[in-house]
Amino acid sequence: MLIDRFLSRTVILGVLVTLLALLGVGFFFTFLSQVHNVGVGTFTVATAFEYAALTLPQNAYDMFPMAVLIGALLALGGLAAHDELMMLRVAGAGIWRLALGVSGAGLVLALLVVGLGEFVAPPAKRIAETVRIEKMYSLFNTVGPAGLWLKTGSDIVHILKVESTHRLSGLVIYTRGPAGGLQAVRKAASASYTAGRWVLHDVVGTRFAPNHTERIEKPTEPWPGFVAPSTFRVLVVDPENLSWRGLLRYLHYLRANGLAAQRYEIAFWHKIAVPVSVLLMVLLALPFSLGRARDTGVGQRLALGVGLGLAYYLVDRVLLDAGAAFHLAPLVAAWSPTLLIALAVGAALHRAGRL
Repeated sequence: MLIDRFLSRTVILGVLVTLLALLGVGFFFTFLSQVHNVGVGTFTVATAFEYAALTLPQNAYDMFPMAVLIGALLALGGLAAHDELMMLRVAGAGIWRLALGVSGAGLVLALLVVGLGEFVAPPAKRIAETVRIEKMYSLFNTVGPAGLWLKTGSDIVHILKVESTHRLSGLVIYTRGPAGGLQAVRKAASASYTAGRWVLHDVVGTRFAPNHTERIEKPTEPWPGFVAPSTFRVLVVDPENLSWRGLLRYLHYLRANGLAAQRYEIAFWHKIAVPVSVLLMVLLALPFSLGRARDTGVGQRLALGVGLGLAYYLVDRVLLDAGAAFHLAPLVAAWSPTLLIALAVGAALHRAGRL
């Protein structure tokens, strides 16, 4: 029991320190990514700072498995370098006994990532996107079941439905003249963002000249100067911004209405796979910390952890995107990286147990 507490405390401390370091780097790059928006609308440096701070929980959730692997490698490698793991093995604690000891830390960290992904990260990310868009454009005067109103340039626009960040439907556009009077009213069945610009489809309306009116009727019409597609991100249901419970509810809605649900099914199963991956990362660090670990410097252990962590992160991201793009089975897309880690853990522990 004393061994379990000692190993768990050491691993958890190493993981939290590593996570804080990664979050510091993530915060810096997120802040830099928003600096170019300073001066747009009422967006300021303070807004960029606020946005970066609000996205920290989501960044922490995304980086958690990698932070666990790096932190556990550094913590257990430090114990091995000082012969503390060797002393435990000499005292009769075999590889499986040590694995049981570190698994306590894995369970605590798995519960932590579940709480982060369920209660903290999704609402914080939604608030961050809302703050960014409102400061940049001061757009959303009314958002509700009847659509939304926004103002951009000389246009006041009503949008009935935001289907995605790149497609809108049911638009009414009121264009003001230089003196502030109504210059034109147009209705468009939809608007799509392609090749770097917005295009209106099935446009009808009226243009008001000083002495007459003109009928507007076009199958398509370019719409330059409209807001960036990312403006509507906050209004689109993003699976990454939903909790496990929110994903489950939204899946029921999509299935009941016969809508495509694969992307959300993948996100749902991935939410379940992440805490399992966290536990496996702790176990994976143990065999890599034994053997010749005393001759391995901190830099080498850090490089190993970063390399393995990045490999897992990249494979995980690629499969999530490929799963939706190529219609892979949701369980395959969401669980494949975790199953690979499980196989690696089993093989590494078995090999370490024979040494």
